Amino acid sequence: MKKANTTTEKVRLLNKYAQIVQQIPELITEAEQTVGTGNGALKKTLVLQKIQLLCTEMGITYKNEEFSAEIEKVLETPQKKDTECKNVNSNSSMQSMQTSQNVEMNTNSNN
Repeated sequence: MKKANTTTEKVRLLNKYAQIVQQIPELITEAEQTVGTGNGALKKTLVLQKIQLLCTEMGITYKNEEFSAEIEKVLETPQKKDTECKNVNSNSSMQSMQTSQNVEMNTNSNN
């Protein structure tokens, strides 16, 4: 955010963060399928590594603590079966928007 000089640049940056946060539930599912039951720390590490790669691809700064917090939010969210998948996706979008706002607030407070 510090590098963003205009509001448009800030919005683009926040959108990139939101795109990554929206992928967290899918990344968690992939890690669970890869590793299996247990080994939560390994699964979290795999998810964080994928997020780090996405950040690099999108040209944004990777912040381990913030993305770890987002992973925890997703894991704390009660999961319902297939009939509720659309709601879960909507909730992820709302969380992404909130995360974008939190990232912006954190960045502004760091200035």
